[in-house]
Amino acid sequence: MELDVVTSPLFAEVLSQIVETISEVAITSKIVLIEKDSLRELSNYLEKIVPLLKEMMTKNIKNSDSLDSVILVLHQEVKVAKQLVEECSKRNKVYLLMSCRSIAKRLEDSARKISRALGLIPLSSLDISAGIIAEISQLCDHMKTAEFKAAVQEEEILEKIESGIQERNVDRSYANSLLFSIAEAVGISTERSALRKEFEEFKEEIENAQLRKDQAEAIQMDQIIALLERADATSTPNEKETRYLTKRNSLGSQPLEPLQSFICPITREVMVDPVETSSGHTFERSAIEKWFADGNILCPLTMIALDTSILRPNKTLRQSIEEWKDRNTMITLASMKQKLLSRDEEALHCLAQLQDLCEQRDMHREWVVLENYIPILVELLRAKSRDIRNNALAVLYILAEDSDDAKERIGKVDNAIESIVHSLGRRIEERKLAVALLLELSKSESVRDCIGKVQGCILLLVTTMSSSDEDNRAARDAGVLLENLSFSNENVIQMSKANYFKYLLQRLSSDQMSTVPSVPYDKFPDLGHSPSRKGMKKPGSSGPEDVKLIMAKTLAEMELTDLNKSSLLDDGVLGSLRHLISHGSTEMKQVAVKALQNLSSLPKNGLQMIREGTVVPLLDLLCHHTSPLTLREQIAATILQLAISTVSQDLSGTPVSFLESDGDISRLFSLISLSRPTIQQSILQAFHAMCQSPSATTIKTKLNQSEGDSWLMKEAEGVQMQYNKTCETRGLRKVGIVGIMVCEGKDGKRCSAVQVLVPLCELDNLYVRANAVKLLCCLTEDGDEASILEHVGQKSIETFLRIIKTSNDEEEIASAMGILSNLPKCPPITTWLLDAGGLRVIFNVLSVGIGTHKNTLIDNAVGAICHFSDPTNRVSQKKAGEIGVIQVLVQLLESGTELTKKRAAFCLSQFSASSLELSRPLPKRHGLWCFSPPPETMCPVHRGICTIELSFCLVEAGAVEPLVRILSEPDIEACEAALDALLTLIEGERLQTGSKLLAEANAIHFIIKLLSTPSPRLQEKVLICLERIFRLLEYKQKYGPSAQMPLVDLTQRGNSSMRSLAAKILAHLNVIHDQSSYF
Repeated sequence: MELDVVTSPLFAEVLSQIVETISEVAITSKIVLIEKDSLRELSNYLEKIVPLLKEMMTKNIKNSDSLDSVILVLHQEVKVAKQLVEECSKRNKVYLLMSCRSIAKRLEDSARKISRALGLIPLSSLDISAGIIAEISQLCDHMKTAEFKAAVQEEEILEKIESGIQERNVDRSYANSLLFSIAEAVGISTERSALRKEFEEFKEEIENAQLRKDQAEAIQMDQIIALLERADATSTPNEKETRYLTKRNSLGSQPLEPLQSFICPITREVMVDPVETSSGHTFERSAIEKWFADGNILCPLTMIALDTSILRPNKTLRQSIEEWKDRNTMITLASMKQKLLSRDEEALHCLAQLQDLCEQRDMHREWVVLENYIPILVELLRAKSRDIRNNALAVLYILAEDSDDAKERIGKVDNAIESIVHSLGRRIEERKLAVALLLELSKSESVRDCIGKVQGCILLLVTTMSSSDEDNRAARDAGVLLENLSFSNENVIQMSKANYFKYLLQRLSSDQMSTVPSVPYDKFPDLGHSPSRKGMKKPGSSGPEDVKLIMAKTLAEMELTDLNKSSLLDDGVLGSLRHLISHGSTEMKQVAVKALQNLSSLPKNGLQMIREGTVVPLLDLLCHHTSPLTLREQIAATILQLAISTVSQDLSGTPVSFLESDGDISRLFSLISLSRPTIQQSILQAFHAMCQSPSATTIKTKLNQSEGDSWLMKEAEGVQMQYNKTCETRGLRKVGIVGIMVCEGKDGKRCSAVQVLVPLCELDNLYVRANAVKLLCCLTEDGDEASILEHVGQKSIETFLRIIKTSNDEEEIASAMGILSNLPKCPPITTWLLDAGGLRVIFNVLSVGIGTHKNTLIDNAVGAICHFSDPTNRVSQKKAGEIGVIQVLVQLLESGTELTKKRAAFCLSQFSASSLELSRPLPKRHGLWCFSPPPETMCPVHRGICTIELSFCLVEAGAVEPLVRILSEPDIEACEAALDALLTLIEGERLQTGSKLLAEANAIHFIIKLLSTPSPRLQEKVLICLERIFRLLEYKQKYGPSAQMPLVDLTQRGNSSMRSLAAKILAHLNVIHDQSSYF
């Protein structure tokens, strides 16, 4: 044929269309799911044609009819391939899966046809490059021999379908499993609604196929539909119930006897797996196999020799037997319901029969549900018989295990979940069955919502999970059920109230949305009804911040046991709460702080919080003047709780300090001047607690210092700015409040704590005042006397006395008395106390001290009395003696605490120091003795006339014996004070008379024992005492031997002063000579 010189425009256009079509095939093949590998393989083949086509478009190729025909054929085949790819991207996925073999065959045919068309192009005559010609030649060979097959997963699904169709009697679980496999293969959701939608579209495709009169495909698809309709997702419960009742009502009401052909000639029982032998007779497979195994080769019926290798399944007979069994089972189920409500024995028999039927086949379980047995079984859970309840629970579990429909039906029965939950509180066996049933029911979202709402359910589950007496499976099931219920915030709160905090802690620490726990699919054997719950969010549930807020609030408001508090901290709640304090909203901070306060009430937790750095973030928030008042109040209360935790710590380890740095101490204390009463009160209490802790010395030293504090000024300036803005907004006059709020000395330094606290003791707010008084009492114990005298004047003393007289707070009264006791012992203080009537106030407390703080109050009152016992101030001594102070002090030597005894002995020693001077000489008698008044009794020590009130004589007061008894007590300081008092009796000229009195009181014996005391200062005073006494021969001889060894020991081990004194006494005892080097 003659060739044209110019290339035909039509020819170039066709080539261009082919290239465009190949490009569309390549794009579409990337988005298909069915036969995707085969489609992409074909697409790859077609793309390799494109270089040839593009080169032909650029060449000056002369047209011919034969070339046009070949190109048109190629164009047509490429369009067929495109149509096939588009079908795979648009048609129903399930239909495409069912057609995957035919699709693979069509792809293979298309590849071969395209290969043939390419082979007809005369490449060698078209001036095409050799490289492209070689590639096209190789491509044609590959396409010609290419084999397109369905994927392995797709083949497995088709084989399962064919097997199910052949068996003709597969159960629902098989259909469910098959439907899930299909969903997984085609990439659709396993949610019931999604599966049903896909199945309905699949049926529409089948109807379209029937309209196309593709009868062979239509028949096959009808069989597939019948198989998949047995799955839960593909039919509604109403549809299933209608089909079942229609079939059951057509069967009659009486069971049929089995046909003779159903009976195995060997076992005489209905066959299960009938097989036909070579003789044509049918037997039960297991029976005939045993017949052969026993060496028999003859037919049991005809005695004809059999070919033992031939056993053909009799599918028709097997199907007939199964249809007969199904008919009788349906009739039996319909007739049993009323019997379940009969007497216990018959009900138990029916339940056992029902359970046996349910365990035989999945289909039977479905029929039991469709026969509406569930309400009856739920009713039986209220039966008095434990056996009936247990059997009913077992049957309900079997029904629910495979069916979401059954789960939902159980959930819809009135009080069904409540009845099951009641079984959780009964005996172990029943509880185990109830837990298992509830766990199965929890796999249905609608039922799961109801379970946690039943009163007491979560508490019983937590108890079951935690109890050591429980069956392992029951405890494990309860744990899994609680996990399933943890989808709900309310359920998590209920778990926490039942002392199970696992999911509350997860929500506090997680940044994820509240999700339903993911449960492995093997927990859900029936597909289509079990929701894909991973990541499922409960309708109306909140985001993570809202959830954290709820959980933190729960933790803040719960009444927690100490064990709860400890375990929560051990499980890591502290890190979550600290994060919320640092990064949360104001509301979040507030509940997190409150939760910390709740947890920190356990001292162990408080110490752990301090160790892990919780104090500084709290202090930062508290010091920030823009923090809301309520938040600052809550923080202050929490800081107080943490401070209290440091008081009673185990000192065997490293002590925990609440505030590590001087700056933090200053910052916190400075807030007392900047805060409202509630915050002031908490901070004052916190410092009071710190003053009882192992770091008390450091805290007191810091607080009693006066130093610059620029932070306080900055903070006060911030408050001033906020105040100014408020005034501007409200149209109020501005007032400078920095000077009011910051207590600053003349030299620009921060005031000492005493200067800040003294004005607070005069406040009208009784709570702030009481706590200020208590803290001031602590600080004055070891405070600088000059600083105290600088800031505590007569007005302050009057204030403290007024508090003692009027306050209803016993601890405040004791602390105010403590302040008076701690004040420097100097004339001005004594004068102010006397002028303010303090002596009478203190004496009244000594006389009638009562209440829970009685001991502390008496301790401090005796300490305060020391202001009036100074021997250089005879006025104060006289006034004290006149009102009866000495008698009370003597009584306290017997009944007081160790501190009271110490202070009372000290006071008595001071009073006794004045006794010699105040003792009146005996008056000389004049005239006749018979007309003289009776002589006054002479004091055996002072050799004059003594009285308690005027000369403060210890002998007259009866103080000697109590003081001697104190010498035998373990408290060293009390012993020392008692010895000081007794020493006043043997000073100077009183040595002889005083020593005699001590000997009569058996005091010398106890004094010698004190030589072995661990206190060097007390030892030295004992030596001074004995050195005086042993100057007297009588006592040297009587007591010297018992003192000799302790004295020798002191000459070897004591300090230089004690060695000298001991040696001097030994010289008195003639143990060493007077010129010894010890002197």
